[in-house]
Amino acid sequence: MGRAISISSTSIYNQGALANHSGSANELSINENLFALGALPVKKKYESSWSLRSEVDCSIEELGIVAEYKNQNSAGTVDQKGGTELFNAGQKIFCNHYVLVFSGTHWDTTRGKKLFKMYQDMAEKFNRYPEDFCVAAKQLHVMKEEEFINFVKNTKENIDG
Repeated sequence: MGRAISISSTSIYNQGALANHSGSANELSINENLFALGALPVKKKYESSWSLRSEVDCSIEELGIVAEYKNQNSAGTVDQKGGTELFNAGQKIFCNHYVLVFSGTHWDTTRGKKLFKMYQDMAEKFNRYPEDFCVAAKQLHVMKEEEFINFVKNTKENIDG
């Protein structure tokens, strides 16, 4: 009999692969909650500021909501990309509401809280100047996962009557 070997996911996958896996699992989890509300989230292709073929994580056409999910459990420069996402959405993603949705433990750390607040402030400032910043997405929002699910629920209830 051979000796049992313990292998962790970090010894098999690099940090990027782990981030992609946790991001995909997060996307599935959020979308399951949206399906439970009767919403129909799908991926949506569009032309971004940097690519002819980009895709958002969630488009709920019947509600005019498009969302990009950002799941992060540790600090790193990827947490600094929210401003790029907001600016791009305002310029390129046609919808009533674009929501940058944050999940993961990182957003509860000191650094994460500061960045989250900065992105909320940025969205608010962009929304004040729609002729410059919100030429595609009419309103930009920054929310945590639970807040986003409630936003979809309330939007759906208002439309359904």
